[in-house]
Amino acid sequence: MNDLTEKSGVPVTLAPYAMDLDRGREEIVVPAGLTVAEIVAVVLPDLPYAALPRVRVALVSSKGSAIIPQANWHLVRPYPSTRVVITIGHGAGALTLLVQIAASAISNALGGVLAGTFGLSAATWASIIGFGITAIGGILINALFQPKKQSNKDRDSFVIDSWQNEYRQDEPIPVPLGELRHSPPFAAASYIEVVGDILYNRAVFCHGLGTQELWDHKIGDTSITDYDEFQIEHRGAVGYPDSSVPFTLYTQQVIEDSIGTDLVLEWERDDAGNMLRSETLQPAKTVKRTTGLNATHAIVILQFPSGLGKITNKGKRSSQTAKFRVGIRKAGTSIVIPKPDISVTNLKFAGFYRAVRIDFPERGAWEIQITRLTVSEPLEWDDDTLALTCTWAALQTFRPEYPFNTSTPLCLTAMRVKATHQMNGQVQTYNCMTRRVTDGFGHGWPTNVPRNPAISALYVLLGPGLYTAEAPSKIDWAKFAEWRDFCTLKGLKFDLVIGNRQSLGDTLKMIGAAGRARVYFDGSWWTAVIDKPRTVPIDVITPRNASNVKFEVAYAELPDALRIKFQDGTNNFQPAERIVRRPGLAGAIVTTEAMEMPGKTDPDEIYREAVRRFYELQFRNVAYSATQDGYARSATRGDLVLASKDILRRAMASARVKAVRGNLIEIDEAWQIKNGVTYAVGFRVLGDESSSLGQHVVRQIIALPGETRAIVLKGDGLLPDAGAIIMLGEYGSESIPLILAGIQRRDDGGSDLTLLPSAPEIDQLTDATTIPAWESKVGDIVDQSGIVPSAPKIVWVRYDAGSSKTLVRLEPAPTNVVELSSYTVRHRPAGSPTWSTATSPVSSASVELVGYVVGNQIELQVQATSAWGTAGTWSAIVAVTIAGTSLPSSLPASSIQIVGKLGQAEITFATGPDPNTDEVRIYRDGAALPATVPVSPNGSFGRIDGDSTRATLATNGSFDADANWAKGTGWAIASGQATKTAGTASDLSQAAAMTAGKVYRGAATVSGRTAGTITPKLTGGATASGPAVAANGQFLFRLTAGASPTTLVFSADSTFNGSIDDVVLFEETAACLTQGIHTYKLEPLNADRRAGPQSADKTVAVI
Repeated sequence: MNDLTEKSGVPVTLAPYAMDLDRGREEIVVPAGLTVAEIVAVVLPDLPYAALPRVRVALVSSKGSAIIPQANWHLVRPYPSTRVVITIGHGAGALTLLVQIAASAISNALGGVLAGTFGLSAATWASIIGFGITAIGGILINALFQPKKQSNKDRDSFVIDSWQNEYRQDEPIPVPLGELRHSPPFAAASYIEVVGDILYNRAVFCHGLGTQELWDHKIGDTSITDYDEFQIEHRGAVGYPDSSVPFTLYTQQVIEDSIGTDLVLEWERDDAGNMLRSETLQPAKTVKRTTGLNATHAIVILQFPSGLGKITNKGKRSSQTAKFRVGIRKAGTSIVIPKPDISVTNLKFAGFYRAVRIDFPERGAWEIQITRLTVSEPLEWDDDTLALTCTWAALQTFRPEYPFNTSTPLCLTAMRVKATHQMNGQVQTYNCMTRRVTDGFGHGWPTNVPRNPAISALYVLLGPGLYTAEAPSKIDWAKFAEWRDFCTLKGLKFDLVIGNRQSLGDTLKMIGAAGRARVYFDGSWWTAVIDKPRTVPIDVITPRNASNVKFEVAYAELPDALRIKFQDGTNNFQPAERIVRRPGLAGAIVTTEAMEMPGKTDPDEIYREAVRRFYELQFRNVAYSATQDGYARSATRGDLVLASKDILRRAMASARVKAVRGNLIEIDEAWQIKNGVTYAVGFRVLGDESSSLGQHVVRQIIALPGETRAIVLKGDGLLPDAGAIIMLGEYGSESIPLILAGIQRRDDGGSDLTLLPSAPEIDQLTDATTIPAWESKVGDIVDQSGIVPSAPKIVWVRYDAGSSKTLVRLEPAPTNVVELSSYTVRHRPAGSPTWSTATSPVSSASVELVGYVVGNQIELQVQATSAWGTAGTWSAIVAVTIAGTSLPSSLPASSIQIVGKLGQAEITFATGPDPNTDEVRIYRDGAALPATVPVSPNGSFGRIDGDSTRATLATNGSFDADANWAKGTGWAIASGQATKTAGTASDLSQAAAMTAGKVYRGAATVSGRTAGTITPKLTGGATASGPAVAANGQFLFRLTAGASPTTLVFSADSTFNGSIDDVVLFEETAACLTQGIHTYKLEPLNADRRAGPQSADKTVAVI
């Protein structure tokens, strides 16, 4: 846009259509010094010479305006401070065009009739006509460009109820403009995926039309990087493939229906609902559900909300199996096709899911039938606990086709996230930052200022949001560039997601208001009018070129402040409200009024624009209207004009109207009329419902000199009512700068004009506004330091054996009204004069005392301290005897006996007189055995660790007699042992009943050996040998019997000289304790299962 105040040139306004000055309007600057004829030749180079008489040239300045006849064009050279306005008068066919324009102003119902008249569709005409009616009929008297009022649907979902993703079937695709945090709607149905016992969510979201930049992804207020196993893909976002490239996380159409029906097979019951002792089952119940159309397969998701398993009354756990019969039937047929049964086995007492895929023979809608085959509930008299409940949670219909079938560029996000243990249900609160991306629109526009309202308006017009985007040739690029630069200068931004059904006109009105402008189609192209101060008038409106000039003043009581709700861009786009005080208001705010600013997220900008709104209410409280005849009009919407207003320079007399006959007014007083003075009268005309205050009217009069009681009003206009007060005064006029705000064509070819005060002080005061620092917190802090907390209530006092401390459980008093931060307890032994003090945070709900044991008598006082640091009153002194359980004392060491035996350790012990010992926990090799031993004072108790059923297979293993053993050379049995002398290798053996493949353990003791080795063996069809023993003492062996085992053998080499004794042999079982050395210790427990001192380690050898 050219600077109209440029001193180096003369500003020229060309309006080539005389009957529609808004259409095809151009602003041009020509070199200074040119004549009017030369200027016409520059701006209309192709105009035929014969058409020059239809060209109308007016010169407009702050002093007035003048029409330059064609004969004088070559003589007049306009100054740079003068604006040249050039219009072209109508020729043949003007009447037809006039009728069409008049029809356009009547109703948008004619959109269908006008379709095609100028190459525009009916929808386009509806948009154009509708916009015109809104701008003229709905304009406020104090704002040039008023934003469209938002409904709840227009707001981002966060403003309504936190970040919330919505299903928007059959709703428009959102169009994010500017930069903001947005919670996009679902682009397709989300569904759950079962992997083992883990649930995953798959979902896809549509950020909107066109390319966008995405970052800072969150679920609610938590970053996605804080979630475990989170996968995310983008299409149509900066740095990612466009939306024509399929996702890998969401590749087929999935319809998930929630079922929530239990699958049951129950026991028979009587009429009262009691189970029958016959333990018979009710008939099986089949649950049927139908898939969506064209399904290739389905997935049945079963939920076991309490797990699946069994716990006996003794605490033993075991797995359980749930079985189901499955059948399918194609919709519309009667044949049920059986499918494999579903069988689920698990030992888990926490909820889990199972997913079962069911393939169909052909595509279609299929009914799935599931019947439970195993019982779903325990018997009422069964002491065992069973988790058997199964719910058919969901039915998923699958179609292999990719769910997105559109060539429209979209910005999409797909994700797969683990739901188990980290999400409550489906992903429904996904949000991220989004920024609109533009490409310069083919005209080199900047791509790094997406928040500029001018860029948002161009994207709406040229982007994919319209069924048919506007052609770039239909854009007034100079005007839009001027608007863009203006928005940058003033810091005006527009950040909003257009997500609901609204017209193009409403959208542009909203964007325009955010940039202090109006965007409209003038019949030739899309242009913008900016509400900014203007210095050069385009036209002058006087009683000579306009009639029925009148004005209306709005006497409104302004609120003390405006309240604006918005998404705070400085606070992660959280909902906020800014209250803006009326400029000049001193004192407290009493009255407020809500104001909407769609697209505003900057709290400083909101403050500035709200202040500007107050100045508009103050300085544009007068609306002027006038009627101009004919088609020759220089100014169009948004232009500065000078209007001449009739006034009474000074009131000279007054009277009451007695009668009105046309323009003849009869009054009840005699007025003296002087010769040579121009007179006028002023009176008030009562208003209608829309303007109850009415308006003040000044009209010139015709009267003969001398004394008169009748006057004649000059020209046409409003008339006073009979009985009204009328004032006489000297006529005058004043020039008022106004902005042409609205133009409406009349049937006679004229125009009704709506004008508002230019009021340049609005922008001057707005720019000078000091914006206070923004504080998102609402309201003042109420000082509660003067509120004294009530003394808290003592719930109980108990000794904790584990920590050796006494706990005092406290809670706030019912009468307490202030937030508390801590509790304080004063305590002392009963009768003691000295207090001790202990303090604890309120969150712990208890205070710990030291130095006391169970049975001590103490005295307590308690106190609470508020979050403001105010200490409360002390309670009355309370006497307490400390209750609780003490830690048990250690077990008598001499009473602990642990003996290693065949596959077991035999543990016996005795308790002392300590009444606090209720159980004994036994540790083996540092690990506690599964169950404790219940005990009582002064008793003997025992436990077998291992298999106590094992007995030796060796006879006479202690060699008490010389029998049962086969002795080789050098062996002899005497004195309770078998002894071999050195010299010859030989065996000592005994037949034993054994089984091939079984494991046998044994032991023997070597003594008196000084040389040689002895080896244990199991012989028969095959020989199993243990390690050779070359030392005195007990040795252990563990052998697996070979084929046909018959004999236990000890083979001594020729140099072995020694004896063996205490021979045992037994078959190993699964219950046997591991062979070898084990260390045991015992630990006493009290009734709270708090542990006392552990015993010393005792080590034993288990055979």
